[in-house]
Amino acid sequence: MVPLPESVDQVLYILGSLLSPILLYDFAVHVYYAHNRFRYLLTYGWLDLIGSLPGVPALRFARIPGLVIAMRDLQVSAEETRRAARQRLAESTLLAVVFIVVLVVSLGSILIVLVEAPVAGANIKTGSDAVWWSIVTVSTVGYGDRLPGHRTLAG
Repeated sequence: MVPLPESVDQVLYILGSLLSPILLYDFAVHVYYAHNRFRYLLTYGWLDLIGSLPGVPALRFARIPGLVIAMRDLQVSAEETRRAARQRLAESTLLAVVFIVVLVVSLGSILIVLVEAPVAGANIKTGSDAVWWSIVTVSTVGYGDRLPGHRTLAG
């Protein structure tokens, strides 16, 4: 909906493709545990399915109803959710860490490509460069092939 630079579109496309298997797994779990699978598929399940598919950015909007339902369910059962999180501390901590890593990688990739791409001589020019840099930085591997504010060795 909002016009974004091509490099930011690349970042969002790559991250959406990386998250797609997780969303498809979540859809499969919902279908498996649904009391009435047919009803689930007819109401919101089909939106969950098409919102999980990679490649078509417009399909991301199909994720919104599922997010609204999840937010409503969390508000209704906030105390129960907190109790379950305390009882299953390892699982809830892992989910929180995964969420934070995805958020940091996403924001880091978008911000670094917005800052670096317009600079002459920068070696983070594309969305894929930005996602690579962000993942390598968050994982603390630090290959050094993509660095903000540096020229390439060949350049």
